[in-house]
Amino acid sequence: WSALEQIHNIGDIRVKPTIDAIAKAITYSVDNIPGIEGLKDKSVLIACDVSGSMTFHTLSQFSAIRLIDVGVILGILLASQLRYVITGVFGDNWAPCHFGNHPLDQTQLPAVGFATYTHKVLDWAIQNRKQFDKLIFFSDLQVANDYGRVPNLGYKGPQDTKSEFQDAWRHYKREYPDAQMILFNLQGYGTTPIDMIEKDVLLVSGFSANIFRVISEWKNIKEIILNA
Repeated sequence: WSALEQIHNIGDIRVKPTIDAIAKAITYSVDNIPGIEGLKDKSVLIACDVSGSMTFHTLSQFSAIRLIDVGVILGILLASQLRYVITGVFGDNWAPCHFGNHPLDQTQLPAVGFATYTHKVLDWAIQNRKQFDKLIFFSDLQVANDYGRVPNLGYKGPQDTKSEFQDAWRHYKREYPDAQMILFNLQGYGTTPIDMIEKDVLLVSGFSANIFRVISEWKNIKEIILNA
């Protein structure tokens, strides 16, 4: 990805074949990740966080790769392998959109603002009666909240009961009891967006080549936190 981004920024039309070759190599590499085949026939929602904290923060002070780059490219690559998938981005609002198959397609993503109203993804699914087997979020999990709580801190403990995201998930589970939610935590802030005792919520921190095998085989558990 770093090579792809650096070459793309050159702005010379002659590098296009190189860009396409690297992008194709990235896409092909997904075929070798174990477990994705177990998701191919599932109905999946992929929601990528494009809020301010994702857009303006890099992986480290030495990296040019932003959190949004990581989240969107993972969303693009996963979506390219699935048959029944709806993709989109969220910030102030949620916007379903087609990612395409090129890792640089994020330049065409709709503008949704810089807050992190994660619950609006679930609100849309509830209002439009969209049933999914798995709902996958790529985010730093700094979730905003309009319930009067200090925003962007996430769930902090049992006393912190008023969470729009948590309420929306409970509502969705009442409508579709078999649904499972997977939260890819792209930046550790020491909090979670909802109480992790919620049934069928999987929090993934870090990355492992076997993570999609876990996701595809995961059933009826209350909590798994992976530090890969």
